[in-house]
Amino acid sequence: MIKINDKYFIDATTHECVLKEYKGKIVDKKTGLEKDDYTDLGYYNNPESAFKGFVKNEIRKFID
Repeated sequence: MIKINDKYFIDATTHECVLKEYKGKIVDKKTGLEKDDYTDLGYYNNPESAFKGFVKNEIRKFID
C-alpha cells in the first residue's frame, strides 16, 4: 500500500489501483482481533490516476 497521508492510501493489485480512506480500527467479529478499516473511494488503472483522484476528492471538499 502507498501512503499519501495519514488518512489516504493507494492499494495496488495486478489489475488496478484502489484509492482508500482510512476509517480507524475495528474489531473483527470472527476473530475478535483489531484490524484497520478502509473505505474504497475509487478504482484506477495506475497509481498516477489514483493520485489524481485523491487530488480531485480533496478539491471537492474545499468547494463544498
